[in-house]
Order: sequence, then C-alpha cells, then structure tokens
Amino acid sequence: MKYLLAASGMLLLTACGGNTRVPVQMDNVVAANAPWLTVEESRNIVPVSGLEHSVKIEPTPTISGAVEAQLRQQLKSRYSTDLIVRCRDVEASMAVNTDQAPGTISMQLATSCRINARGSESSHSYRARESVPATSNADGVNYQAAFPQLVAITSKEIAGNLATDIVASNKR
Repeated sequence: MKYLLAASGMLLLTACGGNTRVPVQMDNVVAANAPWLTVEESRNIVPVSGLEHSVKIEPTPTISGAVEAQLRQQLKSRYSTDLIVRCRDVEASMAVNTDQAPGTISMQLATSCRINARGSESSHSYRARESVPATSNADGVNYQAAFPQLVAITSKEIAGNLATDIVASNKR
C-alpha cells in the first residue's frame, strides 16, 4: 500500500507542468561552526531531473552550510593542530527515478578541497552519489524528507574520502 501511494504521488507530480521551486529547511543538519574547516558559499539552487516539469530545490540554510556542518561532524576526530581544510565549488543535483517501484531519489554531490596539514598542502576533488526511496506527500514527492537525508549520506561519503587525504597529509 505504501509503495502504491508513493508511486501514485510521483505520477501526480510528473503530470503537473511548469517550473516548481521547493523550499527545504535544513536546520536539523546544520550546527555551530569550527574555523579549521570551511566550505565556501556556492550556488544554492539544486536542480531535480527525471520529471516532466522543472523542479528546483532551495535549501535553507544553504547547501554549502549543510555540507560544511556534515563534514565538520564526520571529521572532528581527524582534527589536529595546524590543520586547515577549505572546500569550495559545491555542486549538487538530484534525480527522480519512477521507472521502478518504489521510485528513488538520488543526489550527486561534488566539491573541491584544499588541505593544509602542518604546512603540507594538497588539493582534491570529491564526488558522491547516493539514493533513497522516494516518499510522497500531498504535494507529490516529499523533498522535505529526502533532501536532508541525501545531503547527510553524500556528505558522509565525501568525508570518508577527505579523512583518508587528511591522514595522508599529516604523514608528510
């Protein structure tokens, strides 16, 4: 029954035309900052593909702020004296796949980071892609539920790769 509701909600959403902007609250994934890890502000509109009409997610706070908070949370145990991580060029996109039941929503998240560990500098690019089952609400696809979850899991994947590079930088 749950899958039928999700599928019918997605079909309703795909049947609607027009350009839709969906505001999404991200307060639950953003916490206080730490000066050793920063993510530069970037474009705050996340396009959603796979639908017959245009949908753009507008997260509040920004996607960069949410990624920064998630990276900081995941990497706090990797902090060492004289470690500075600066990330920029955060890019995110989402896709809805209704070809299967239940449908899925996926996110691709990318960023570039510069690591300075005790004077040793390195730069790396990171990319992650994750999916979650699509759920629906009265308006169609429930972006309020999926978006923060996708930001958290894609950021966690990037944090794992970034942690490996931090450890390697500390050994130089």
